[in-house]
Amino acid sequence: MQVLNCSPMDDYRLETMGTCLLLEANDALISSIDAAPFEMCGGDTLNVGDKFTAIDKTGSAGLPPILLNDGWCQQYEGSVDVNSYGFATEHVLKLRLFTAFRMSTSHSATASFASDFDHMYLAYIDSGHGSMSYWNSCGSGRRVKCKSITRVRNDYASTNT
Repeated sequence: MQVLNCSPMDDYRLETMGTCLLLEANDALISSIDAAPFEMCGGDTLNVGDKFTAIDKTGSAGLPPILLNDGWCQQYEGSVDVNSYGFATEHVLKLRLFTAFRMSTSHSATASFASDFDHMYLAYIDSGHGSMSYWNSCGSGRRVKCKSITRVRNDYASTNT
């Protein structure tokens, strides 16, 4: 992983992963999570607590959709604004936050990561117009124009919307 962004007040660290970003944060930042829904460009809405196994996309074939491995799902947790320390221009980034876990055991995807912070989330940058983006570990930017979602019901059966 490559550290993209660290707060000078040590309230969070943002790192690259292969298919998303990792936000490590303390209680102060987490208390500012906005529970507003995420309106996707295809017209669907993700509410806090919604679970899914895939988000399909529109656009270039070279930009992959969000597709989880069998048996895993992500849950939408809301958004948080962070300052973009360390980037060429300093501005605020809205991050869409998710947790991921194995459906059969509820084992968290971030459970094995060592961290000095109390909370870890998978994160994507809100790119506006129902899209999300991230930088992968090679430094290439990826943008997902969120068209449709494969939801997971509470009993973990998938449904397409």
